[in-house]
Amino acid sequence: MQEIKLCLFCHQPLPFSLNYTRNKFCSKKCYNCMIKDKDFSKASRKKRSETMKRKIAEGEIVRKLPDGCQQRWNDFRRGKTFEEIFGIDRGLRMRKDITKRLLGHPTSEATKIKIGLKHKGKIISLEAREKIRQANLGKKYSDATKLKHSISMKSRPNAMQNPILCKLQHDKIKQNYVDNPELRQIRSKQALKMFQDRPEIAKKMSEKTKQRYIDHPELKEFYRQKMIKMHREDVNYQNILKEVRKKLILPTNESSIELALQNFLIILNIPFEKHRWMDIKQGYQSDIFIPSMNLVIEADGVYWHGHPDYYPILTENQIMVRDKDYVKTDQLIKKGFRVLRLWEDEINRMDLDDFKNRIEPFNYYEVSL
Repeated sequence: MQEIKLCLFCHQPLPFSLNYTRNKFCSKKCYNCMIKDKDFSKASRKKRSETMKRKIAEGEIVRKLPDGCQQRWNDFRRGKTFEEIFGIDRGLRMRKDITKRLLGHPTSEATKIKIGLKHKGKIISLEAREKIRQANLGKKYSDATKLKHSISMKSRPNAMQNPILCKLQHDKIKQNYVDNPELRQIRSKQALKMFQDRPEIAKKMSEKTKQRYIDHPELKEFYRQKMIKMHREDVNYQNILKEVRKKLILPTNESSIELALQNFLIILNIPFEKHRWMDIKQGYQSDIFIPSMNLVIEADGVYWHGHPDYYPILTENQIMVRDKDYVKTDQLIKKGFRVLRLWEDEINRMDLDDFKNRIEPFNYYEVSL
């Protein structure tokens, strides 16, 4: 029995029709790959006649490789560059030749659709993303290219203008961060560096966001409801926010009713603390705390805290704030603090004598002695 011959290039068994002949390669591709100095430039190729071109285009002539040869060739070249397959010199020549032939021949719409379907759902690895970023680093596009990109992007649906699309896009990004935890840190560092190096971009984005909210008021309400939901449901976010707020003085600008109460206490020579952190389960910064009376004074705005005389039907946000006020007051009393809550309209009508009468049940006279 005669020994089976192997292809000198891909080392695969030769097809049956070629095995018992003088052939040393399983296909013309393997033969061309083995001959390193073979020139593949356009000038060295044999020109096809117009009739031949028409027959190939219409499918009358189909170039078909021997059985299994195409698959072996694909397995061999998968994941390799031209330089790895054909050598450095020839690989560079082929790359230049392909680039020269493709210049001036724009990709057809059918080919673009085919490429898009091929890459649809493909997940790009972090290494590939970094390579793309390094390749585009410092690259400047011409005005014509920028205009072309702008026109192509305008034809796509804008997720920011549609709350449903926006939610789908957000869920997709969130899932991407769940699958790649380190991607969030990379994106955060890149954005921070970009805003530090180019502050004009941050200013431009801020102006665009403001204009978007003016053009689409429903977006503002959508994001507001989303933040309210996050404050209510995300326990980790609440814990992080609590730790951060311990070190902050909020609000940065004191309200007029808080200033009025502080002026009363200064005139009465009663020492007090502003924005003291109350260490309870629902920790927060109180408006005014009087240590000598162990008294917490809260100045409640008519709108934000939902005064029943002015707002008989409360909004969702007012209901949330009112419920928090009840919980905070209950926890403060259980901790041994005394609490005095004053409405905005009451403080505006109040004079010094009225304020004295309000804090008198909290042993004001004992403090003054």
